[in-house]
Amino acid sequence: MRQLIILGIVSSFFIGSLCFAQERTRSDRRYGSSTQTEEAPAKTNKVTQSIDDANEAVSNTNETINTTNESIKATVETSKETYTGVKETFQSIFGSGGGKGKKKKGITIEIPNVDYDDEAVGHLYEALQNAKGIKKLDKSFKSGNILVFANYKKGTDALWQQVPKEVRKQFKLVEINDQGILLQRKPNE
Repeated sequence: MRQLIILGIVSSFFIGSLCFAQERTRSDRRYGSSTQTEEAPAKTNKVTQSIDDANEAVSNTNETINTTNESIKATVETSKETYTGVKETFQSIFGSGGGKGKKKKGITIEIPNVDYDDEAVGHLYEALQNAKGIKKLDKSFKSGNILVFANYKKGTDALWQQVPKEVRKQFKLVEINDQGILLQRKPNE
């Protein structure tokens, strides 16, 4: 940035000197110069060449400034994207926090030793989808175990109470704590 400022000052000084020289040459042509000799056309050509050189230098300087501005804009955009990526990563690892003590609460519901297409599990998942206050619901299945993750703020017991009794009757509540609910599928009666 300091180089651009110095370049601007030098360019302004150089352009000002050339403009002064050009104006003096114009003035000498209009009113005649007391020092005019046969060397005057050569001096005029040198001044004209100097002005052309100054114009080219100004053009190059402007081009350099424009290129620098574009590079700065690209760097800022990349920085914004990087910041957003880092912020999302931290939020996914540590939670958003919200700054006012309102942390999103995730509840895991685990049902071991069931089939993926178990009808009672389907009813439970449907009831959880319809429960008030759930922002996100994910379901996974591995080795006969179903895990349901619910993004819910009010707590595990409040969530379990939102499940209709007809659906709750099909499961035995094995464990409930702040982080999750462990259920066992009751045998069909």
